[in-house]
Order: sequence, then C-alpha cells, then structure tokens
Amino acid sequence: MQVITEEEYPTLSLEERDRRWTATKVLLERLGLEALLVFGMRSREQWEHYLANESNNGIVLFPLTSEPRYLVFNASRAFPREEIDNVMRNSPWISDVRWGDYALHIVEFLRERQLANKRIGVVGLRSQGPAEEDGIIPQRLWEKIQSELPLCEFQDISREYALLMLSKSTEELALVRKGAAIGEAACRAMLNCCKSGVMETHIYSEILHSIHSQGATTVPPHLLFSVGKEHMGHAPPHWFFPRSAPRSVENGDIVIAEIFSVYGGIETQQQMTVCVGEVSRTVRQLAKVARLSYEAGLNTLSPGVTFGEVYRSMQAPILEEGCWHLGPVVHSMGPIVLTSAMLAGAIDWSSMRWKYNDIESVAGTGDDVVIQEGMVFELEPSPARGKERVTVGGTIVVTASGVEELNEISTRVHFT
Repeated sequence: MQVITEEEYPTLSLEERDRRWTATKVLLERLGLEALLVFGMRSREQWEHYLANESNNGIVLFPLTSEPRYLVFNASRAFPREEIDNVMRNSPWISDVRWGDYALHIVEFLRERQLANKRIGVVGLRSQGPAEEDGIIPQRLWEKIQSELPLCEFQDISREYALLMLSKSTEELALVRKGAAIGEAACRAMLNCCKSGVMETHIYSEILHSIHSQGATTVPPHLLFSVGKEHMGHAPPHWFFPRSAPRSVENGDIVIAEIFSVYGGIETQQQMTVCVGEVSRTVRQLAKVARLSYEAGLNTLSPGVTFGEVYRSMQAPILEEGCWHLGPVVHSMGPIVLTSAMLAGAIDWSSMRWKYNDIESVAGTGDDVVIQEGMVFELEPSPARGKERVTVGGTIVVTASGVEELNEISTRVHFT
C-alpha cells in the first residue's frame, strides 16, 4: 500500500470560517432573508459542515446579525468538543452548542432573536444531493416548526447554498488535494491486490483500510464495488444482503470500484476498473472510449465554459461509438449539485430483450452554470455496450488557465 508521508495534515483557519460566514451572509442579504437553517441531519453531503467545520448529523442556526448556534444529536456529540478545545487547541467554529428536541430549539432560537415573523432560509427541504431530491428534513420535525411559527416565511435555498460552496478557497483546495492523494493511494492498494484467486472481500477491505488509515473517511454508500464479467449496475457489494457468498476473483473478471475519499468534509472520488486475465475485445474497446471521453472533459473544462458544454463533450465519444453510459459522465464535487445526464444512449437498445423495458435517459442539472476557477469536478465516464461496462475517473480542480488533475491511476482501465 502506498502511504502518504506528509507530516502536516491541512486544517481550516478562522480566516476560512470568516470567509464562509461572510459569503453566506451576502447570500442571505441578496435573497432578503434574516437567517438560515442548515439541516445536515443524515444527508450524504452533511450540509452543516460548511458553517460549523464539523458534522454531527446536526443543524446550524445562522442569523444574519448575531452569533450562530449548533444543534447536535445528543450530548455524546457535544462533549468530544472539549477534547478538541483542550488537547488539540483548535476551538470549534461555533461555540454555542445545544442538544435535545430539534424543533423546540429552533422555535426558541428564532423567538429569542426576534425572528419569529421574518423571512428565513432553509437548506434541506429540496436539497439536490445524491438520493436527496425530496429533501432530508423529517416531515414530523418540519410540521412542528411550522405550527409553532405561523408568521415565519420559510424559503428553501438548498441550490443557492450548494452553488455557493462550489468555488474553493486556497485552504479548501489543500483539503481537496489531500483527499485525492489518499484516494490515489486507495487506487494503488486496489490495483496491487486485484489478482486471480483473491477474495473480493479482501480487495474491498484493502481499499477502505487505505483511506481510513490515512486520516480520511467516506460517505454513504462508502464504496461501490463489483466483480464479474458483466456490470449492468453500480452498487454496494451483494454480500451485505447475501444471495450468494463472496467469491474469489477469476480469470476474465472485471473489478470495478467507485471510491469516495473525504478529507476535511470535502469529497473526492476515484473510479477504478481492473481487468484480470483475458477479457473480451468489447471491454478493450470500451477502455479506449472511456479514455477518449475523459480526455474530452479535460480539454473542455475551463473557466468561462458552461457545465453543459463540458458534459456534452464527454458524452460525444461514447454515443458516437454506439455505447451507452450508466451514471453521469461528470459532476461537481463538494457538493454534488451539478450532474450530467444519465443512461444516455440506453433508449436506443433495440437489440436488448430483457425485463427493464421502460429505460429512459435521466436529465442533467446545471447546464447553464458557468465554470469558475477553484471549482472541483469528477470526470467519470462509464461507457457500456450491452451488459459489458468499464469506468474511469478522478478529481479535477479548475485553474485560471485550465485544469489540474489530482488522480492518475484511476483515469485508465488496467489490464493485469
């Protein structure tokens, strides 16, 4: 396993806190809002971390003209802050932390700050992160808040808040580079153990061990992973809810993984394909198509172009070769709010005769968003022909003149 030997792990300063808080206040002023309720809860993106620099499945209450408050799940989430403050000498960004009934605390806070009849922004009612299209706020919690604050006008600004997070500061980019370096080491660990006869559980665990042993974490579903000759889907391993036992890698298998390496609350991703032994001619052709699509993204992604221009340039090599692709070919990182279309080309499967007869392409989001310096993207083409598929991809930073690639191993299909 490749070990990251960097002695200093980058952290965020109070200056970065002030930058984020100021930008959030500017957003509130522009939208005519007096406060913001940021629900992290059990969301994949953990939205509150942007203002709190920590995540405890909680809620940040962020007024425009007074100090914020952090609501956490219970006392066990609050008490570890004492260790951070006393031992590590790194005080939490938000000093006022409470726990208990979320609805009660929110109502009391807004009344206490004379905001019970004001316009309040909300993040989490209609958040757009993966699997969050219907929001993340429990219905019962939201009904209690509304019933106690009938004069409040709540406005969901999940998208505006997410777009605010996209352009990264110098300090944030240091976290991104660290996370991507740890992801690169995880790719190396995977490549080293993808051999015939190795248990698929061993490969899975080596990837996660590489990430966690270097100070990073993952986000649900933690690791997408599959082994076999065909790869129609992309999901967590089957053995968690077993219909069959884990097995050993065989000659001709393709090992596919989507790796989520998260450092400092900012996610990076790496998409790996390793072909073990002899594979079909189709798979080798798909490997070339995947690389062409990836390079098209590299050549197009730059400040001033639109997100739609980027993903259409990446789709073109895939569709021109008569392939389809499963997931997005590109999406934003930190957070995932811009995504390209999915299942493009799937509607043309005239030769496929199987039980899913209503396959349609899924539209992307953010076509007209203009790319800016400091944004972070994941290029992840996943071309398929029939039931055979490969995937490649890595994390990319947009620079003043173009892009900076943070991953190398995962940007090509590997043949062992």
